[in-house]
Amino acid sequence: MGGTLKTHRIRLIMEPDYGYCRDIVKGIRKFATHGSGWELFLSRMRDVDPQRTWATERCDGIIGLAGGGRTTEAMLSLDIPVVNVSSRAETLLFPSVIQDNHAIGHLAAEHLLERGFTRFTVVGFNSLRFSRERLEGFSDRIGPLDIPIRFIDRIRLEDFDEVRKLEPPMGVFVVTDSLAMRVIHRLIAADRRVPHDMAVIGVDNDDLLCDLAEVPLSSVDPGGERIGYEAAALLHRLIEGEQSPPTEPIRVPPAGVVERMSTQIMALEDPLLAKTMEYIQENACRRMTISDLVKDLEVSRRTLELRFKKRFGHTLHEEIRRVQMRLARSLLQDTDIPVPEVARRCGFSDYTRFISVFGAFVGNSPGRYRKQYRLTS
Repeated sequence: MGGTLKTHRIRLIMEPDYGYCRDIVKGIRKFATHGSGWELFLSRMRDVDPQRTWATERCDGIIGLAGGGRTTEAMLSLDIPVVNVSSRAETLLFPSVIQDNHAIGHLAAEHLLERGFTRFTVVGFNSLRFSRERLEGFSDRIGPLDIPIRFIDRIRLEDFDEVRKLEPPMGVFVVTDSLAMRVIHRLIAADRRVPHDMAVIGVDNDDLLCDLAEVPLSSVDPGGERIGYEAAALLHRLIEGEQSPPTEPIRVPPAGVVERMSTQIMALEDPLLAKTMEYIQENACRRMTISDLVKDLEVSRRTLELRFKKRFGHTLHEEIRRVQMRLARSLLQDTDIPVPEVARRCGFSDYTRFISVFGAFVGNSPGRYRKQYRLTS
C-alpha cells in the first residue's frame, strides 16, 4: 500500500501588483498541481510581520523576493529552505532562480537592430545590479558594431534638456516596463513621436502596463512562469533533502520579445535595405531564396549583399535563418505543433536540414528546446 503524501505549507512572498510576480506564481502553481503535496499561501512583502506571522504559522519553505530589507533579514532567521526569485540584491543570500539579465539586454538589442536602428539609448538605474546587467547585455550585442550607446539614469530622465538631446531615429531600451511608460510620456512631451522618432522597448511584458502606455509597449518577456516552475522544483528538492543548496544562481533565459506598437517601425535610411528587411521578414518562412529576393527587388545580388553586410554585420542568408529560427523558437515554446510541422511552417522542406540548422543556431535540438521551455500543463 502506498503511503500518505505529506502536505507542505509553502509561503510565497511576492508583489502581485507586478506582472513578473504574477507569472512566477503561475509557474509555481503549475508545479504544485502535479503531486507535490503543497499548500500555497501568498503574502505581500509589505504585509508580512516578521515578528509574528512567520513565528506563529507553520511553514515548510518559502519562495520569495529576497532583494534586501527587513523581509530578507527575517528569511535569514528562519531554519527552513528559502528560494529567492529576485535579482535586485547585490549579493544573493539564498539559493536563487532568477532572470538572465544579460540575455534580456542582448535580446532587446537584437530586436532594435532588426528594426534598423543605428543610434541607441538605455534608460535604467545605475545603482541597481539587475539594471547594470541588462545594460551590459545590451552593450555586448551592440559593441561589435562600434556604435556608441547613451545611458540615462532614472533621475536624469526628469530633465527635459536630457530628453531633447535624443536625436531621431533612435532605439530606446528601458530596463523595466514601469519605467518605460514614463519614458514614453517624457518623449511625447518633448515632441518625439513613438515609434516614428523613438522606438521603445521595456522588460517584464506586464500586459496591464504595456497596454496602458500612451503607445502600447513592446517588451522582453523575462520568463517568469519558467522561473516560478524551476524555483518550485528547486525548493521541492531542498525540502526533500535531495539536493544541497546550490552556490550559484540558476539563470533562466528570457522567453522572447512581445512586439507592440512602440517598436513597429523600420528605421533604415537606405530605402533598398528597408525593402530588403521587410521582404525577408514577410517571406523567409515561405521557402524564399536570395535569388527570389534580388529578382523581386530588381537589384544586383553582389551590390545588395555588400550593402547589407556592411550595414548589419551579417549576411542575407544569416538574416533569413534568423527570421526562420525566431518563428521556430516561438512555435516550440508556445504550441504543441509537431516538430516536422514546425519545420514546414518555418520554410524547410527537409526535416533533417531543419534539425541541423536549429541545432547550429540554438545549441540544442528542437525536442530538447521544447522540453526545456515548455511548462508541464
